[in-house]
Parts: sequence; C-alpha cells; structure tokens
Amino acid sequence: EPDTAEECQASCGTCPTPVPTAAPTVGPVCDGECCDSMSYRKNGIDHKDCAWVAKKPDIRCDVEPDTAEECQASCGTCPTPVPTAAPTVGPVCDGECCDSMSYRKNGIDHKDCAWVAEDSDKRCEQDEEKPKEECRATCGTCPTGRRHLRGLV
Repeated sequence: EPDTAEECQASCGTCPTPVPTAAPTVGPVCDGECCDSMSYRKNGIDHKDCAWVAKKPDIRCDVEPDTAEECQASCGTCPTPVPTAAPTVGPVCDGECCDSMSYRKNGIDHKDCAWVAEDSDKRCEQDEEKPKEECRATCGTCPTGRRHLRGLV
C-alpha cells in the first residue's frame, strides 16, 4: 500500500523545499563599444549600480563626480570616436609634370583624369586633344613621355 503522505505531498503540506537557484547575471549596458562599469556602486551601496543610475539619469548622473564616468552608456557620456580622414587622391605625376586636378570633360564631375586613365588609349585622343593637355601624366604627354598609374597621397 502506497505511503499516502508521500503521494499527496501538496495536500499534506509535505512538499520538499525547492533548492534556490542563483539570480541571473546581467552584463553591462553598452552603447557600441562604450559600456557601463560592472563594479560601480554609489557610496558602496550594492543596489545603487549603473542600472539604478539609468532609471533616473537626469538626476543621478550628476550626483557623484565619478558617476557619469563609470556609467557612460547609461548617462550618455560615451566619448565620441574621432573620425579618420578618407585618403585623398592626389594628381598623377611624372616628376614635375602632373595631371590637372580641375579637369572635367564637359564639366561632368566623375569625368576627370582618373576617368581618362580607365581607358587612356581611347580617352586621351578624344575631345580635341584636351585630355592630352590636362592629363599629361596619364596620357603620356609629359616631356618624358611615360604613362603612370594613379596613386594615393
């Protein structure tokens, strides 16, 4: 005969006490590569961390001098990354002889000496010899007569 107390644990009030599980861990709040400190606690008080700061950032980010530094993502005080400059394309040169930086066939922006260089055999001969005068290094009309590839400065 089965043990009634064991089979009817809920009605008899004899259910085993559940073993507590650890609270889930939460990672830092981040804004891109800028993250809040996981160790910050205002005045050492455990529950006053960056998540607490984030609930009222307009008030709490200015309370302690280090709060905005420690809770940068929550306070919106992440440093602004310094943009890097894109490489600039300089003129193609053959010694002292360089392509014009202002030449544009028919005033069209993308039809510059770099455009001429994409098909120099054909384009250097077009437009009443203008590319030969303006894109001298590309067209090989410098005094040395050599053609060069476009480079970055």
